[in-house]
Amino acid sequence: MKKLAYSLIAMAIAAFTFTSCEDVPSPFGEIVKPETGGGSAVIEPTGDGTEASPYNVAAVIEYVSGLGADVTSDKEVYIKGIVTEVTEKFGTQYGNATFVISDVESGGNKFTFYRGLYLGNTKYSKDTDTNIKDGDVVVICGKVVNYKGNTPETSQGNAYVVSINGQGGGTTPTPGGEDEIKTVTIADFNAAAESTSVWYQLTGTVKGLKDDDKYGNFDLEDATGSVYVYGLLAEKGGEKQKFQELAAAKGIKNGCKLTIIGNRGSFGDKIEVVNAYFVSVEAGSEPDTPTPSGTGDGTEANPYSVSAAIAKAEQAGVFVKAYIVGWVEGQVYTSGAHFDGTSSSATNILIAESASETDPAKCMPVQLPNGNIRTGLNLMDNSGNYKKEVILYGDIAKYFGVPGLKNTSYAKIGTTEIGTKPGSSSGGGDTPSGATTLDTNFKANGQGDWTISNVKALPDGVNYIWSFDDRYGMKASAYVSGTRYDSDSWLVSPEISLANGGTMTFKQALNYATSEYVHVMYTTTSKSGEVNANDWKEATVDTWPAGNNWTFIESKATLPAGTVRVAFRYTSTNSIAATWEIESANIK
Repeated sequence: MKKLAYSLIAMAIAAFTFTSCEDVPSPFGEIVKPETGGGSAVIEPTGDGTEASPYNVAAVIEYVSGLGADVTSDKEVYIKGIVTEVTEKFGTQYGNATFVISDVESGGNKFTFYRGLYLGNTKYSKDTDTNIKDGDVVVICGKVVNYKGNTPETSQGNAYVVSINGQGGGTTPTPGGEDEIKTVTIADFNAAAESTSVWYQLTGTVKGLKDDDKYGNFDLEDATGSVYVYGLLAEKGGEKQKFQELAAAKGIKNGCKLTIIGNRGSFGDKIEVVNAYFVSVEAGSEPDTPTPSGTGDGTEANPYSVSAAIAKAEQAGVFVKAYIVGWVEGQVYTSGAHFDGTSSSATNILIAESASETDPAKCMPVQLPNGNIRTGLNLMDNSGNYKKEVILYGDIAKYFGVPGLKNTSYAKIGTTEIGTKPGSSSGGGDTPSGATTLDTNFKANGQGDWTISNVKALPDGVNYIWSFDDRYGMKASAYVSGTRYDSDSWLVSPEISLANGGTMTFKQALNYATSEYVHVMYTTTSKSGEVNANDWKEATVDTWPAGNNWTFIESKATLPAGTVRVAFRYTSTNSIAATWEIESANIK
């Protein structure tokens, strides 16, 4: 009888134990597949992560679960699954997408393809190309990460789609493979067909490289033409976003003679070298910055010529006399310089000593601040200004990576004066000099006249919170190398005069936190733009992003009458650190 009682107790304990185990959820989702007959069975991991035998989702989840929290794999793996949720379709603006795959259409187990590239490891550039949708069977390739220890996904910028429903876009040659390399001129490269299986060796002079560029984006120019290099790696298939280390080790800078190997790609109508990697470098014979002598001393009586202003490189409060010869599109000076009067940008012009000049090295870009200077000089609205002589007053400073003119406060074109001439209380007759609107396209023009104030000192190991990213605009994040930091950082506008109040319309994206951690602030008392909590109030914003994706939305904030400054305030803690992106801000 005792044996029977003990047996019954043991069976009850065993049953309780098994039931309890079934109630514990997997941090990576339920890995089951439906079976006919009403039951379900565990999906077994299959594949070894190679191109010939991709992981299924169960297998990659098993692989990722062996990584530490926020640890990225040291190798690329291939994964095959069914698309069950599309968070961000491929688009021509950024060229990437985010979607979820599973082993079954019902989406039991989940793996996220996070901001990865299109077929052939290229950016999606044509709206007519096949896009991603629920139910598609895809093979993807990339490095993977155990985000927060419970979310398996590809590492941002380190993954791409290999095929969609069995249709591929070419393959990226395996590093160290026996792929043919063709040595060509840049003109021949530009004339070639797009391909990620044909490799080209190019040699040219580096132009338009930014000092703090971590990607390796620049123009490469030889005697036959120029082309944009979209990211340079230290070696074939090497780690991305490590260009600063490569540049320091090899001495890569503007003016050097560089040899690279890469594929012919494009983004929109722009030809690019993609999947590029370093071969060799020689010191350039030309300096980073042209230094012609020129004429003038920068006074109103004897303005600098453009060559003299270029030679100065940096000087505040000078007059420059020149001709308006064009404008700059995008972020890269040499490839973005246009020598015509049909501008698509109102934020800058190009000036030169000769009205017929077409060499960017002999020109200066001029930043047009909001207000009458921009209204009166830009070529988008004033095509008749093309090739006209102009006298400008401003500061010689680096703009587009070369000597330019910024903070322009006075201009004279023909007999028309715009803005305020130094030493006078007003200028240009009835033309007011104060800015009454502010139109900032961060993505196209960078930080501009906005300033950054870190109310809390930056922690050790953090160099900045706000930074410029030419893909998204101004970006704030206190998540650095897998660690979240406590921060309070403000992006502050210049002063705007709003006689009757106004509205700021801005484009924003927010991920990894709710709007509780981000704020739009304003002040009518802080004349210097310094951040003192007593001087600032929080503005009412009509719409905030959900905080869990990268979708940009348009939002509006109401501002009071008076002389106003606005700020985007980013805060974070040691446990929550969002990424906040501001593409543009228009105040009027």
